[in-house]
Amino acid sequence: MLSDHMAWRKEWDPDAVRQEHIDTALRSGNWRMMPETKNKVPCIFIDLAKWNPHQYTCAEYVRMVSYFQSTCYQIVISLAYAYHQSMCSGLPSLFFMID
Repeated sequence: MLSDHMAWRKEWDPDAVRQEHIDTALRSGNWRMMPETKNKVPCIFIDLAKWNPHQYTCAEYVRMVSYFQSTCYQIVISLAYAYHQSMCSGLPSLFFMID
């Protein structure tokens, strides 16, 4: 499983995705960053009514999902350092809201 994950990361390079790479998918408003929770956990809102896969390629959508997850992961890592906590201390990594 780890080798599959590493192969996927090598192919898609989620940390290198920038907003200009996913412009069409971002403009759809399907995925949005919300204010963080009271516990400072990053939150992604997914509005299924705005999911229009005919407007962008599958590759752009994969890059968009990668972009949001990578961005949230970076927020969580910075919070862990800021609060001098390890990732094993129960700090949630990501919160999804799906409508």
